[in-house]
Order: sequence, then structure tokens, then C-alpha cells
Amino acid sequence: MLSPPTHDVVVWESVLAPALLDALTRTMQAAEGRPADVCAPTGRLVDQHIRRTSRVEVPQSLSDKTRLCFEGLHDRLEEHFGVRLGGCEPPQFLRYERGDRFVPHSDVAAGRRVTAVLHLAQAGAARGSLTFFAPSPTATWQTCRKKISFPPGSVIAFPADLVHEVPPVRVGPRLTVVTWFWNG
Repeated sequence: MLSPPTHDVVVWESVLAPALLDALTRTMQAAEGRPADVCAPTGRLVDQHIRRTSRVEVPQSLSDKTRLCFEGLHDRLEEHFGVRLGGCEPPQFLRYERGDRFVPHSDVAAGRRVTAVLHLAQAGAARGSLTFFAPSPTATWQTCRKKISFPPGSVIAFPADLVHEVPPVRVGPRLTVVTWFWNG
């Protein structure tokens, strides 16, 4: 168990079979991308001041295998977070190039309970990272941040309402796959 502000964050290493990890990495590096959108009060829109990354398409067979990997974590997620979960959303395949980022945000949307992020390899760097923010009224901007790093093939999971950011990518591309588990 991690200490605040990351007490609700779990990292599981080596979640993907090496062959699937390699296939996803190669496919996502080569795939065409389009700007990823954000959820705004007026609907979904692209705002690269908030989220600068590309959403890429992978073959349905790879998407299905990846979703099965996430679904295989369902019981562990329920046990770790002490909540009943339903299914998960179709995965989003994201490629962050050098300088890309996602500002501090939470993943609150109707029914989302747990966020799960799969980190794939990135050129020139072995680990991915997310920064989490303490939900404390006494925390300052300088003391509220906690960076968590994790190796390729890992899944990092946390409550969807936990404020987090993808810091600017220094070495790219950074490849991640994200899904959200719903209330059960």
C-alpha cells in the first residue's frame, strides 16, 4: 500500500504477454493518429492546451486481446479498491510525442469508477509516469504532487475521481492504453 496522496494507486507489472506487448508497441508506433478529445460541459472537443496526444487505431484483434487483459484484472481491482465493478469501456490507444501532455484532471464521467492505464515501451526510456495530486485542503501546490513511475507492460490503476496528470513527455513516443471500469 502506498502513502498519501497515492494510497489508492496500484501498479501491477508484467500484465501483458511479451508477444502482445511487442505487437501493440509496433502497431501503435506505426499507426496514424488523430488528436484525442476531452470531455467539456458542452460536449467532447479537441483542446490541445488541455490534452495534447494522439488517439490511434489498432486492428480489432489487438483491441480485443487488450480489453481481455484489462477484464482479467476485474476481480483484483474490486478487491484492491473494495468496490463492485461492472465491465470496462473499450480501450483507448494513445501515443504521446515529445512535448505532449494531459494537464491535471480527473476521469469523472457517468458511471466511471476505476481508471486503468497500460504502459507500453517508449523509445529511449524504460519507465512511464503519472503525477497524482493529494485530495487535501491543507496541501499546497508544491506538496500535493506525487509522481509514480512504472515499467513497460505494467498496469497502473486508481479511482477515476483521483486528480492526476500526464507530465510533458521528454522522450517519445510514449504509448499507453487506457480504459475505465464502471460501477457494478
